[in-house]
Amino acid sequence: MVSFNYPLLEQREKDFAKDFLKTALNSKENLYYYPKPNTYTEVDDFALFSLRENITSENLKIESLYRNNLIHRDLRGKLHTFLRKEKNIDSKILSKKFFYESRKLFNCSFTWSEYKVSQEQLQYDLIDKVEEFYPYPIYVNIATLNICNLECVMCPMFSPILKDTIQTDFFKQKQVLDESVVYRVIDFIAQNTIQTTAIGFIALGEPLLDKRMPKFVSYARERGIDLVTLTTNGTLLEQKGIALLDAGLNRMTISIDGATSETYKKIRGTDLEKVERGVRRCVEYARILNNKGADIEFNLNCVLVNTEIEKEKELYLSKWSDCRDVITNIYFTHMVIFDSEGVDTNKKQSAIAYNQAHTEICSLPWLGMQMDCYGDAYVCCIMQDSTFYNNKISIGNVVENTPQEVWNSAKAKVLRKESLENSFFTFKLCANCGEKYRTFFKEDGSALEINISERY
Repeated sequence: MVSFNYPLLEQREKDFAKDFLKTALNSKENLYYYPKPNTYTEVDDFALFSLRENITSENLKIESLYRNNLIHRDLRGKLHTFLRKEKNIDSKILSKKFFYESRKLFNCSFTWSEYKVSQEQLQYDLIDKVEEFYPYPIYVNIATLNICNLECVMCPMFSPILKDTIQTDFFKQKQVLDESVVYRVIDFIAQNTIQTTAIGFIALGEPLLDKRMPKFVSYARERGIDLVTLTTNGTLLEQKGIALLDAGLNRMTISIDGATSETYKKIRGTDLEKVERGVRRCVEYARILNNKGADIEFNLNCVLVNTEIEKEKELYLSKWSDCRDVITNIYFTHMVIFDSEGVDTNKKQSAIAYNQAHTEICSLPWLGMQMDCYGDAYVCCIMQDSTFYNNKISIGNVVENTPQEVWNSAKAKVLRKESLENSFFTFKLCANCGEKYRTFFKEDGSALEINISERY
C-alpha cells in the first residue's frame, strides 16, 4: 500500500513523489515521510507512506470507524491498546507516548522507518510549502495583560529589585489586549484539524486579574480547542477557580514557592493558606467534573529561590499527596537569572556545550506562537521575554495583521530559514538557546532537557 498526501502541482514535487515510489517498491520496510525540522517533532499526519508489513485487518477496521466518526478518539485508543496486548506486542511499543511516524500510521503498523531527504528538499517543504504542512500552530499562548498583584522576589518583571533591570517600556503603562484580538487568535488555531490543539493563558502578570478570562476559556472550548491551560500564582483561585473550571479549563499550573507560611511570605509576600484553600477547592471541584467525564489536570511549580525551599521539598510533596489524582505533576525549578539579552544564564553555557555536540533544529517556529498584551507575536517564551531587555524581535503583530498573516510573515520565514541552516543573523537570540530541548521527547515520553526542573 502506497499513499500520497503530498502536493503534486510543481514538476519538482512530481519528481520527488516518483523517487519515493521507486524507493518504496524496492524496500521491504514501511516508509513514511512528513517534513519535520527534527526527529523529535510529532505531527499526526503523513505526506507519503508505504505500508509493506505488520498490517492487520483489525487495525484498519478501527481506523476506518474512527475516520468516519463512528467511534470516539478515546475508544479508538483503547481498542488499539487491547489489540496490542492480545498479540503480545513488545512492551516498549505498548509504552510509546510519542509517535514520530504519526499515531495514524502507528495504528496500522508498529514498525516504521523515516524516508530521508536532502537538505534542499527539506527546506523547500518547510519554508516554501509551510502553508501546506504547517498551516497553523498547534498551540498558542496569550498574555492578555501586563499587570500583577504580587511582587515576588525572583520575578524579573515585578520584583522591586529586579524590575529595574528591564530596559524597555513594556511595563511603563498598564496594557490589556483587546478581546476581539483574543477571539481572532482562538478562531485561527481552531482551524488546525491535524493535531491536538492547545491554547494557554500565561503570565506577563497574573491572568486572573483579567475579568474576561472565563469568557475566553469558554469560547476556546466552544471552538473545539482540546486543551485550554492557564498559569497563575493562585491568589485568586478561591474566588475565581470554580468559574474557570465550569467554563471548560482543563489544564492549570499554579506557582507555589514554599511549604510553610514563613518561607512563602518571604518570597511572595502574601498568605500561603489562602492560596492552598483555593487550590484545594479547585481540586475537589475538578474531581466532581472528572467523575462526569472531564479530563482536568493541575501542575504545581515551586521555584528553588533559596536553601529554605530546598529543605522543604519533602514537606511540600507530602502536603499535596492527597491531591495527586488531579495534581499530576509537581515541579521544582531552578532560579532563572536573565542576562542583558533576556537569556537564562543558568542554561546558556550548558546550551552552548550541547549545541556543539548536537544539531537538532528547534521545532517551535513550526509549532507554536505566543502573543503579548500589545499583540506582538513570538514562537517561544525566551523570544518574548527578551523584549524586556532587547529590541523587539517578534515575527509580527496580531493587532496590526491577522494571525494567519503573522504566522506566514516574512519575519517568520527568516526565522525558519535561519533555524534550518543553524545560522542566526536576524534571530541571534536563538543561537545558544537551551529551551528548545524541552520540546524534544523520546518515544517513551522522556525529554531531552538542559538544567530543567525536577518533576514528581
